[in-house]
Amino acid sequence: AQLFRAGHISMNAIHEYEERIRLGQEPPLPFTGGLVIRLCGRDSHVSEVSLRRMGRRIFPVVEDPERVQHWLWKNNNHNNGTTQQHQRPSAPIYWCVSRGQYHSSYSWRNFPSHEGCLWEGINATDKILILEADATNGDDPLSIGEASLDLTYENAAQGFRRIVERFRDEGGHTSFRTLKIYLGNSLETKRTGGGHAYTIRQQIENTKEFDVLVDSRAPVLHKILDWCQRSTLTRRRATSRHSTTTSSNKKRKQLLLFQTKSRAYFLNLRALLREYGFEIYDPMDARYLVEDEETPPEECTALRRTLVDMLSEEESKIVECENVNMELNERLRKKFLNLPRIVHSETTAETVTAVESMILKGDINARNTAVIVDSEEGVASLENTLRQSSGFVQQRKHHWTAASWMDETELDVELHHQTAEEEEKARETTSGLEIICSSSIHDDVLRQVRLWARMGFTAEEIQYEVDAQFEPVLHQSRACQTEVVQAIELSTKEDVAQESLPGTQKV
Repeated sequence: AQLFRAGHISMNAIHEYEERIRLGQEPPLPFTGGLVIRLCGRDSHVSEVSLRRMGRRIFPVVEDPERVQHWLWKNNNHNNGTTQQHQRPSAPIYWCVSRGQYHSSYSWRNFPSHEGCLWEGINATDKILILEADATNGDDPLSIGEASLDLTYENAAQGFRRIVERFRDEGGHTSFRTLKIYLGNSLETKRTGGGHAYTIRQQIENTKEFDVLVDSRAPVLHKILDWCQRSTLTRRRATSRHSTTTSSNKKRKQLLLFQTKSRAYFLNLRALLREYGFEIYDPMDARYLVEDEETPPEECTALRRTLVDMLSEEESKIVECENVNMELNERLRKKFLNLPRIVHSETTAETVTAVESMILKGDINARNTAVIVDSEEGVASLENTLRQSSGFVQQRKHHWTAASWMDETELDVELHHQTAEEEEKARETTSGLEIICSSSIHDDVLRQVRLWARMGFTAEEIQYEVDAQFEPVLHQSRACQTEVVQAIELSTKEDVAQESLPGTQKV
């Protein structure tokens, strides 16, 4: 009976421990070498990527454990080398703080504050406490949203204060420096009671609550611009081989297709890419190639003229000989639908579904297609579909996995070499679906900021370097977004005024 009772108590203790792990109430297992503490709000796609890359060297703080419990199965299975789907959680990988309770000391009771959480800087005596805040919105890889819908600036600042206090009071550490990084939309605008507007960047510059601000929009736009230039460069080279006349050698507009359901995304990206010499069209604009009563003549004429200029010399001669309008329309339609295409829907799941459908149906040219997603699961699903479809090769496989306890400096060097080799191979590839994952891009930038801090650079130097790298595209994006918002507001007012006219109201 005593043995049975001891076994029963032991089993209950195990179940209670596992339940505390699921609820985010257990600190991580003892370790040394440094821990990245990241506030995530309700959810964080970039933290899911970081867990796969860094293992237990990162400790996310979430608000709703129900939304992230799948992290336990995925990361514990990966670290233990097993593929069992219902394995019990063996180690804590996240902490839970209720929404709006970041300021409470009770929320951080038993939170890790030992010396093993501090990273080593330029020497053994240089200790760094690395704190990060992920204020990005889910399913918004370009950060078009005007406000953070998840982790707020105030909650992040309060949480960082309590964590630093715990390290100094409970942990007894006094000789360490902090690196507080804020990842979010730097253009997010707030207003004072008097009606004055200010951005997150201005707030950080005034309050000094964070050391480094990483804009979540600029790195993704930078990646999209890089793909646009590469995809159109291939087309320009192919066209130039067929062009011999003087008129064909003149500078043409670089045309792209953007397939999305979001009006704000379409207008913002079209306005931005236009500043860099690209013209964005909706795939449904193909109807402008057929003149009818519903098609605006000016739209039809402009698009047809642009596409006719893109025809090769051989194609132009064939069209002139045939002199058949229907044949010309069909050729122009195929030319239009084969333009480089960017695909994005309102959610990652919808984007993946749409692209997978087009891949299996054969409606898109993988060589000229880029997909914008924001989660690791979306990338994994697309890569699985590509493996099952012949003729489709992704440009670059994302590096989700790495040794769990590898030093971050060694990890960065390893990934850098792998990326360089794979990018070189991608340049030689004649076909490939480009998967632009915002969470992977954000994790790369955060890792670089951490490495700069450990190399001894100050927060001011790091902020200057980050701004110098992304400020040009961010400046253009800020101007374009202001223009788009004003255009949408004007259009909305006109629609309301039109509906208010007598005889125009719906019955």
